[in-house]
Amino acid sequence: ATVEIPTPVAVEAQPTFTLVPTMPEPTQAPVEQPTEVVVEQPTEEPTPEPQTQFVAWVVAGDASKNFTTFYDDKVVIELPKAETYSYVRLEGIEYDDAYVEVTTETMTGSSSNAIAVMCRVSDLGWYELRVSTVGPNTGSWMLYSYSFRLKEQGKNPYTRLIKTTEKVNSIDIVNGYDINTIGLACEGNEIRPYINGVEQIYQKTIVTDDELSSGMVGFGGMSFGVGPVVMEYIDFAVGMP
Repeated sequence: ATVEIPTPVAVEAQPTFTLVPTMPEPTQAPVEQPTEVVVEQPTEEPTPEPQTQFVAWVVAGDASKNFTTFYDDKVVIELPKAETYSYVRLEGIEYDDAYVEVTTETMTGSSSNAIAVMCRVSDLGWYELRVSTVGPNTGSWMLYSYSFRLKEQGKNPYTRLIKTTEKVNSIDIVNGYDINTIGLACEGNEIRPYINGVEQIYQKTIVTDDELSSGMVGFGGMSFGVGPVVMEYIDFAVGMP
């Protein structure tokens, strides 16, 4: 059975920090006209840009509340309690292959966190890079897939894409109350994480998965055993890998 994405919290004010590439116009072969006949060429209508909007929703915690605030130049996710996961997806464009990147500052007052970036978000689930900058998992990252099918069955919807470890430590993470840029490339069956411009490869192996082939992109944040958590998302970009 098709599983619906949880009811989102729509927002009217859209932040201007989004860097979404304009979809390319279709190319046309030139049409040769007979020299003895003057033909008036029709005016080409420009290809309309896709209409996009950010939509926030809560995956874990009190789904009746909105933990996301949209400003002109940033998005703030403020999670007052433990074990709360809040996400934002960009609706209006779907990608087969994409590289998505978010720059986030972990704010003073946070206790235990992770920041996340996502690709191939659909009613099936998504792929997610999760990076912790404060708390027990500080300085580590992990790749997950989220499955609405598992959620419907009452199981843990998050599956580690690296089965052999709980988390991967990285010297490329700026720990504490600071700024990090994390990115995720989904190309074919390869799921490739990046932290502050450096590709993260665990035990010289590229992570692969065949469950999801296309979808939206987004970002998110979560608290774990201790709250509150406050994170500011100050830049977001998506393009082809």
